[in-house]
Amino acid sequence: MKPDAAIKLYRPGPRWVTLGMDWYVEVLIDGVVVGELWSEQAKVFGVAAGPHRVRLRRALYLFWSDELSITVSPGETVELASTSEWGLVWARVAYLHVATEKERARIKELTSDAPTPRNLGASSSD
Repeated sequence: MKPDAAIKLYRPGPRWVTLGMDWYVEVLIDGVVVGELWSEQAKVFGVAAGPHRVRLRRALYLFWSDELSITVSPGETVELASTSEWGLVWARVAYLHVATEKERARIKELTSDAPTPRNLGASSSD
């Protein structure tokens, strides 16, 4: 199916960095890994309109977020965010939810058109 809707995911930065615990997580939509999401990053994933299940998984550790079921209408972009807390045995537990207004503002900052970085390897006389 051709994507005619989107899911935009935001993962805020860590409150404090711990060795290896705040690296990227894999994004699963309907049980399929569709990409990765780093701390303080927002990404858009194209999907077909209809019901979907979204979940995060840490690649290097035994970690799963809760699974969030959403329905996306044609042409709609659903904005989701994750929050995380420490659980038992140093495991990180993530909670997916529809983004708040504050999170939506941060998503907009992270996904706005940024200037193309200057090619530092090119000669300035080119």
